[in-house]
Amino acid sequence: MSSAQRIIEYMHSNNGVTSAKDAVAEGFSYEGLRRAVHAGLIEKWGRGLYALPETFDDEMFALQQRYARGIYSHGTALYLHGLSDRIPTKYQMTFPEHYNTHRLPRELVEVFFSGKDLHESEVVSIDTVFGHKVFAYAPERTLCDMLRPHVDADVSIVSSAFNKWAKSPTADIAKMSKYSKLLKVEDKVRSYLEILL
Repeated sequence: MSSAQRIIEYMHSNNGVTSAKDAVAEGFSYEGLRRAVHAGLIEKWGRGLYALPETFDDEMFALQQRYARGIYSHGTALYLHGLSDRIPTKYQMTFPEHYNTHRLPRELVEVFFSGKDLHESEVVSIDTVFGHKVFAYAPERTLCDMLRPHVDADVSIVSSAFNKWAKSPTADIAKMSKYSKLLKVEDKVRSYLEILL
């Protein structure tokens, strides 16, 4: 088996993506990666990050691989959790405060920021429609985020999402209460819950 074939096989077992560091740790060389790119067998996403060409079909996975500090949030997280049928026209991602996002493609990503204490709170791993794992906020945290004053959320989407969440066997009222307090949306959450529960 050639070096290029081994790289492709390794990347297939790794969701179609590898960093140069991980590939070298697996016994591949930087030169082997460069040759595979030159031959069109793999593509370079950015500094030290490589993917099989078909991986680009999963835009959500590709974006999170490129911008690993971003967590899918707001309407995008609702979609991933099955709480919204609306396919995002832009992917909402939340980054830590002061994180430099100037390289993000703004035509694809709507950026939000969260304080360090909240950024990695209630993050779950979830599958995209292509079966790749990405990180998103849990439904309770997401619904509270949607109600924050600076978020211009469609009321019909939020109402429908609350309704679907309330019917879910995994709906966690205690977690919803916790995040409504932390994100200062208690009154808004209470008004939804009074109707649904």
